[in-house]
Amino acid sequence: MRGIVLILITISTLLGNLKIYSPKAPPSIPLFNREYKGVTIDLYDRFNTAILPKIVKGEEALYIIPTNVAAKLFNKGIDISILATLSEGLLFFCSKEDKRLSEIKDKTIYVPAKGSSPDVITNIIIKKSQNIKIKYSSAPEIAKLMKAGRIDFSVLPQPLASMVESDNIKIFDMKKDWGKTDGEFTIPQVSIVAFNSILESKKIELNKFLIDFEKEIKKINESEELNFERLQPIGWKLSKNNLKRSLKKMNLTFNNNFQSVKVYLEKLYKKDPKLIGGKIPSEKFYKK
Repeated sequence: MRGIVLILITISTLLGNLKIYSPKAPPSIPLFNREYKGVTIDLYDRFNTAILPKIVKGEEALYIIPTNVAAKLFNKGIDISILATLSEGLLFFCSKEDKRLSEIKDKTIYVPAKGSSPDVITNIIIKKSQNIKIKYSSAPEIAKLMKAGRIDFSVLPQPLASMVESDNIKIFDMKKDWGKTDGEFTIPQVSIVAFNSILESKKIELNKFLIDFEKEIKKINESEELNFERLQPIGWKLSKNNLKRSLKKMNLTFNNNFQSVKVYLEKLYKKDPKLIGGKIPSEKFYKK
């Protein structure tokens, strides 16, 4: 688990002592956009120090975390199940040329955090024949370099990708490149998981929350209505208009049909089994 660093928001939802831990990222928007009774919010800087210990010691809660990290934890014996994926693709290729990631050759691209989901997905898409050199930095720093014109190509998640988009910088949803080989165009890199112990002990509270959460995601996607003030704790320095423009590209979803997850994990396994804990998770990983 070393090297996995995320800035996280902790959300304690007191629906019968049900807790949720969620990242400072687009999948948190539906949690903040409406009021869930008894919600409290705390900021965390690092997954390894703030969230991982809670999972390892078995704290009963819901966790919104990278899908491959969830698989890795499951394969290491942590008794969790995946409930749903929350985005079909947050990553965009940002380019000074009108070309997708799979179309460039002999270039240097900047990618956030070596070993992170963006790094893994990028390396699966590119081919050796493209002769691509990858350099690493933090996502905010890469966005600054792109906006300043100091680099020409990068991979960034939303909303940072929309922040750098301009007349000179094109952004391309990486789903099209991702699905070229097998026709599975979704990139389910973020999921909500839970300890199996609460699936029964807090079944009523959990089901109520998941129903409300799914409805909120659907509402946001259909109406694009955001409670801008409630979203401020997430920390994005975006205007209302820019956030709405980015929202369309976040591909938020509540998908508990796990076919895309299985394809995603198989691709990661073929790249490096260690990315998902050494093996393909069994069917017990998926909440039925």
